[in-house]
Amino acid sequence: MRHLSKLLTLMLAIAAFGCGDDPNIAIELEPAGENCPQGGLKFTDGDTVHYSCDTPAITEAPGENCATGGLKITGADGDFYLCEIGSHLEIAHVPAGSDEHSCVGAAMKITIHGTPDEVKYICLASDYVPAPVLKTLDNLLYAYVYAYVDGHPDLILSCMEDEETRKDFQADLDSWLALMPLLRSCMINAFSAAGPPPPSEFMDDYFYCASAHALALGECHSKAYDAVKDAESPEDRCDEAKYGEVFHPCMNLLEEEYEERCNPEVAPEPTASELAWVMTFQRAATFYGCERLVAF
Repeated sequence: MRHLSKLLTLMLAIAAFGCGDDPNIAIELEPAGENCPQGGLKFTDGDTVHYSCDTPAITEAPGENCATGGLKITGADGDFYLCEIGSHLEIAHVPAGSDEHSCVGAAMKITIHGTPDEVKYICLASDYVPAPVLKTLDNLLYAYVYAYVDGHPDLILSCMEDEETRKDFQADLDSWLALMPLLRSCMINAFSAAGPPPPSEFMDDYFYCASAHALALGECHSKAYDAVKDAESPEDRCDEAKYGEVFHPCMNLLEEEYEERCNPEVAPEPTASELAWVMTFQRAATFYGCERLVAF
């Protein structure tokens, strides 16, 4: 979905819940940002806003599918098109667990009136995942990649003299980056299956402790990289000792903060509902295949 950030936002005002009413529901592409880190779809119904951050959607140029242009969307059951105002559309929010759709979480039901009517569903997994959690999740995944390559990939590649070694390293890195959207989608599915986490101090600590170590790795690798990347000679730029002079103190400091907050002896005790949510979340992550990211 990264290409969405390069597209102009396309607004489709859509009349809903009866003919002749003033349009009060809109669908538009949501650019990459706080609400959807990689972009997505935004539904606005009066004062209510829903985001579908993992739904592939692109602008559709005027042509056979949409005479004057529109959106091509990959919904729960395949691709469909939303063209400019013409056909009457009806939109409804359908909660998670409904037999109507195949989405893990909630869904947006779109009825395209015609002969016959068509019903499409767009999954709204992000309804259950607050934007700050999505941002933390993305940072967490990238931090795992940095940990895997044991440093900043640009630096490692520049310090490798053997071309074959560079190719092998780049291939490994590319394979990890290619898995990122799948891992992120897996985590969002796990959130959707568990439902909204209970707001509490325990849950705040739970999410912090889940990501603190990996985020520290990413931050400290970046600081160490910044300290050596502009060195004039390859020897200085690739000096592991100089890299470590920044990396290791940084990790020690952040690990102290992590251990102080995440010490089981001082951590708040979870309530029954909080513990039940955590267990459901971890089981869902195991089911979807990303249990390593929530093994905390």
